[in-house]
Amino acid sequence: MKKITRLLLLAAISIGMVACSNDDVPQTPESLRGTTYASIAVTLPKAPSTRTLPDDYHKLPDWEGIDAIKTITVFLVNETLGTIDHSTFGTKQFESIDANGVLKPKLAVKGTPGEAVKAYVVLNGNNDVLTTLKGATPGTFKSVYETAVIKNASDLASNDGTNDEIMMTNTVEPKATTIQPNVLEADAKAGSANTVEVKVERVVSRAIATIAA
Repeated sequence: MKKITRLLLLAAISIGMVACSNDDVPQTPESLRGTTYASIAVTLPKAPSTRTLPDDYHKLPDWEGIDAIKTITVFLVNETLGTIDHSTFGTKQFESIDANGVLKPKLAVKGTPGEAVKAYVVLNGNNDVLTTLKGATPGTFKSVYETAVIKNASDLASNDGTNDEIMMTNTVEPKATTIQPNVLEADAKAGSANTVEVKVERVVSRAIATIAA
């Protein structure tokens, strides 16, 4: 009887220790991945007036105004937890571009919360560039991003027969920002939480400036 009681006592202690241990274990990057949404406000260059998709581009050969938008891929590089989340949006997810060149609605990107998150945007990225970026690590993403853009600059302009499809990326290196946990997709689209503003420019223009320098 004493032996049985002792065994039951040991079992109870073991269960209690496991419960305490589980409570004390910090959340891992994987457990936090995709638990929140960031609101990405993308500003395009030289928007002359309010336009409605899909004709929000300028057809002149020097690409003045707003160019064709086929896809937008957003990478959220979380330097706090060492994760990268990415989402791609197509034309059906855009409604308009206002007079200031801001895409409407804001892009709600599922991501991982953290105190040092950087948003990298790629408009009309080709398969080579996107595949390279998706294979990067948080520690190397910045250099991979810059290298991939310049290396592929000569191949980043294409024409689908009706308008110019130009790849665009961040105008400057993104600043680290805090992404709060548990933000809903609807709130991110409304821009009421976790808002990150990103201005983009044509890769071809940046490549020419880089070579000239």
